[in-house]
Amino acid sequence: MMNFSKTIWLSILLVIFFLTAGFFTYQWWQVKGELPRQLGVTIATDKTEYQQGEIIKIIVRNNLDKSIWYMKEMCPPSCCLLYKWENNEWKFVGIPFACFVFTGPGGIGELDKLKPGEEIRKEWNTKEDEFAEPGTYRFSFYYFLYRLIKYSKENIIYSYSNEFIIK
Repeated sequence: MMNFSKTIWLSILLVIFFLTAGFFTYQWWQVKGELPRQLGVTIATDKTEYQQGEIIKIIVRNNLDKSIWYMKEMCPPSCCLLYKWENNEWKFVGIPFACFVFTGPGGIGELDKLKPGEEIRKEWNTKEDEFAEPGTYRFSFYYFLYRLIKYSKENIIYSYSNEFIIK
């Protein structure tokens, strides 16, 4: 009877050990970047360093399991805002794309749907933009989880890109 009890306890300890080891191994692989863990809505640039005048490619991807809504305009996404790292903080620079935003009946621009798994691709030609001075930057993409007529700051969700440098 004593051996059976030891066997059960040993089995329980081994199961706990392997579950714990598996969990930490999974977390380690995510940190290492071996397992893609793209949750939410992501925005990224194609590189992290650019020369002044170079074209920056931007990809916004909906990794959620439901559609999102973003500002519709002639050259998406105008809902990409540009921030520059200055004096130990991110400062809003502006909207780096010269685009016309359609205004809807409720004072909000017309919204467009980005379905799960879909992407918006945009290029920023830094040669033609006054914002493209040397420095460290990032983009912010804002969106909504529901199609709204009027919005408030509480309804806006922001995603931030990787940092990138313009030399």
